[in-house]
Amino acid sequence: MRLNYSQTYALTQVLDLFRQIGRDQASLIAETDGRVVAADLSRAKYKGYVPEKKWDLILETMLRIADTARKAARKDKNSRHETIANEICGLVEKKVRRMEGTAIETVDIGSLDGEELRLAALARRCNESLNPDVWSATTPSSIYTVRVPYPADPPVGDPEFSRRLIGDNWRRELEAIAQLRIQLEVFQAKMRAVVLDANGPSGECRVRHKDESEFRGLLSGARIKTTALVYLIPFFYTADRRFDYGVVRYGVHRHLGMLVSKATLRGTLGSEIDVMERRDFVKFLDPELKMKIHHVDPYSAEHILCQMLLESQDESLLDRFNDANNPPEVNLAAAAAALAKYPETTLFVFDLADQFALVEALRKDPNASVFADHKILRLRHELEIQVGLGYSLRAFDWIVKRDRLKILHRKAFDLIQGSRSHLERAGIEIDAPKEQRKKQTTKG
Repeated sequence: MRLNYSQTYALTQVLDLFRQIGRDQASLIAETDGRVVAADLSRAKYKGYVPEKKWDLILETMLRIADTARKAARKDKNSRHETIANEICGLVEKKVRRMEGTAIETVDIGSLDGEELRLAALARRCNESLNPDVWSATTPSSIYTVRVPYPADPPVGDPEFSRRLIGDNWRRELEAIAQLRIQLEVFQAKMRAVVLDANGPSGECRVRHKDESEFRGLLSGARIKTTALVYLIPFFYTADRRFDYGVVRYGVHRHLGMLVSKATLRGTLGSEIDVMERRDFVKFLDPELKMKIHHVDPYSAEHILCQMLLESQDESLLDRFNDANNPPEVNLAAAAAALAKYPETTLFVFDLADQFALVEALRKDPNASVFADHKILRLRHELEIQVGLGYSLRAFDWIVKRDRLKILHRKAFDLIQGSRSHLERAGIEIDAPKEQRKKQTTKG
């Protein structure tokens, strides 16, 4: 992976920029977030400063450049590339530490790990955007616990239709999903009580409860920036959420659900498999197949697929994915209608917990007969998508005070144990107890 001239020149530009900032504009960088400069680094270098709001993107870009340079150094044995990588990491670390040092005054920073410190800095910035006069993070006056029914109530209008799509074990899957819904209702109710207890007898802030019929409205940008929210539903911590949320982890997501034509499976892979691996999925992105990928908003299937393909570091693969990927459908009924138009050349990726809701949407579609040759299988994405209690940045300061982080983590992990086997049916793997002693809440 040899760096070309333009990449090396870009690295040099970035280094010059950071040297200039470190020498001349250190105090300005640490204290200013309202300046407006051009987006590209060459103009930023000319101006001599970078606005705080651009630091997240710049730091992430810098670290990716450093990683690329280090890989090139290992392969090409080029000390220049290794030096570039080390200097970039040193500059980034210095800036991050300066940002972390002033991130929050109300929390003992020494008690937080590196990932939590990054979240603290983001939470501080979120609070500043609401109140420019407040430099440090502040505890919200109210915190909302949000409960959502999950999974969807599994209707079965036609057992034979379910058997054709899911297989002969469909009744066992149905029982598992039905039990999971009941168990997670109990889990969410008990976690509400845990949040109330963790708030303390003095009631540091007002704890309110919200019951939602679906997850969609909970992820609006306005709400997450202004409201302290704790999501009691299993929260998938995908890459797109890492700058807006934190998670109290109790497990990882391992499998997505996929609906595909059996004829397409046989033609592409040579057989009708039950579990698809990442290498198998890539074959469906062959441009000659002209496949289209569908999914439903706000479930994270699109982001998980994107993360999965990013692991390959193959830009042509991402281009093919972008060509095949369709905008998300608003619900399963809309997805069923879209799939029915081109049943042989579409893949539908979804939450395994919703497989029976999907079967019912397909059955009710006017063109349901086109799905007679389809099947539902599992896609093993080979990522470690953290799952747990999600919370918005506005809730961070409350979460990390008075051992609440440890309390919520311990209680959530203990209470979720009874759902271990049923969550596995939904593609979620609960952490082993020994792992839990090593892995606390993380951001990243």
